[in-house]
Amino acid sequence: MERICNNCKNEYSIEYGVCPFCGEKNDMYDKDKSTLDEYRDLVADEQQDFVEDDKKKQEEEIDEEKLKEQGCPKTYLMESVLATIFCCFPVGIFGIINANRVESLYRNGQYKKAFESSQKARKLFIASIITGIILGLAMIIWGIVYISNQATYINLSEEYISTGPKEFSRTIDVESDGKWDVEFSSPWISASKNKNGKGFLLGIKKNTTGEYRTGWVTISSGSLQARIAVEQNGTATYLTADSTQLRYGQGRVYSQKINVQTDGIEWKIKKRPDFGSIEKQDDYLRSVL
Repeated sequence: MERICNNCKNEYSIEYGVCPFCGEKNDMYDKDKSTLDEYRDLVADEQQDFVEDDKKKQEEEIDEEKLKEQGCPKTYLMESVLATIFCCFPVGIFGIINANRVESLYRNGQYKKAFESSQKARKLFIASIITGIILGLAMIIWGIVYISNQATYINLSEEYISTGPKEFSRTIDVESDGKWDVEFSSPWISASKNKNGKGFLLGIKKNTTGEYRTGWVTISSGSLQARIAVEQNGTATYLTADSTQLRYGQGRVYSQKINVQTDGIEWKIKKRPDFGSIEKQDDYLRSVL
């Protein structure tokens, strides 16, 4: 093993205790044998690495020569373009990028990189085809499932709903041979499917605007649709009472409850008789004479 003298910078064997050129003491000579062996192993490893690197470099040079003799490798540009258009766009784009590099690398003498780019373009071209096939099969399966779930008919228990301004709800039965969804047109309308999937609960919020309003609820299955028209008045459409005439005898106090039916939000008494009292309760009148 050789070392460099710290004084004269000449190389000499590590076995010498002093430099044979200038007499400078060898500091490694006085160290214990294990340290000296470690140093020898380190130098041996470095020499081995140098030999391997040199061998690898020579092999690469040989490979470059062989690749040069084989000529410019296939670019796979046309295949990559077709795969990008018909199979998988993202993967195909990377294939086109590598395919475009092949000829320029070969012309610049980078034969190995040109070969590597060619191989990458080929692999990406194949990957694009495989990805396209998988996606195509997935779409076919999805289409089969989608078509099989489409209904051929939809029958509804109601096709027209007209209500007053009060809050309203009703269960609508749906008869169909496929899966269906429900949607509504306005925020004052709500619709939620029943757990059994055979209908939905239609809800209409209280109309405090005093104006007439319209909307709709649509049940759809694929391209097949059925619609319910919804109308809501802003004011009451009817107002009735149990009695339209009250008769009382003489000599005693009479009290009578009169029920009032209406689809309006509020109602009030406009005119009272000059005798007795009539008071409004929640949904009825109390007459006392």
